Amino acid sequence: MIFAAIQVEERMKVYQLISSLLASSVLATPALAQSGDWTGPYAGVYTDVAYDELGVEDFGCWTACTKPTVQGTAIKAGASAGYDVQIEDTLVFGLVADLGTGSRRKLIEGDAIGVHGNGTFTFESDVELEASIRARAGLAQGDTLIYITGGMAFARGRFNAEGSGVPTYWVNHSSDFNASWSGTVTGPTFGGGIEHQLGPASVRFEVLHKRFAPVSACFANVGTPNPGECWQDNYAMIPPQVNYTYSVTNLRLGINYRF
Repeated sequence: MIFAAIQVEERMKVYQLISSLLASSVLATPALAQSGDWTGPYAGVYTDVAYDELGVEDFGCWTACTKPTVQGTAIKAGASAGYDVQIEDTLVFGLVADLGTGSRRKLIEGDAIGVHGNGTFTFESDVELEASIRARAGLAQGDTLIYITGGMAFARGRFNAEGSGVPTYWVNHSSDFNASWSGTVTGPTFGGGIEHQLGPASVRFEVLHKRFAPVSACFANVGTPNPGECWQDNYAMIPPQVNYTYSVTNLRLGINYRF
């Protein structure tokens, strides 16, 4: 009996030691974001089904009088990061930034789109990167957040309207010409979405619309004479230039890890 009592006592000591080690290891483990708690930083990746459109306005009808659009859908992808603050139980405010891929499109038309004779007319949109910096505000119901968002969007790329083999009837105008613009366009973005926490991770679905400010490019000869120089026409009220307007609508699915 005495021996059995000693064995039981030794086992209890072992159990106590194991319990103490487990408790110490749990206390020493860094705390992850708890489910239902929206305060803190996060980072993640996303994929888009995006519809983008480039509007082309040619004032002098050198390539088009119909204001054509270069448009279509594309699968895009990127990464995002942000920080949220939860106030009381339901209000959540935050900032988020994202950076992702763009798309490339081309529209080739025959001479029906122009008014200056035969030729081939090409309109291009080649966007390398798209990004945004946005605020967001929402209502949390436990693990689920419904929010609206808005801010500033950026896109870097090149827009081009080009004529090939077109008789222009103007001195110093070649039959091959273009109006090319490249750089970064900016504009507002707004939308909304829903996000749901799954432990330290979260899944979100959102809709965003971006409409960038118009940019302009003048027509210039591709070949001689005076390649690259802006045309000088006699139409004082109709400059030989093109206005480009770019817009994007994103249907976005993303996964975040909340720290």
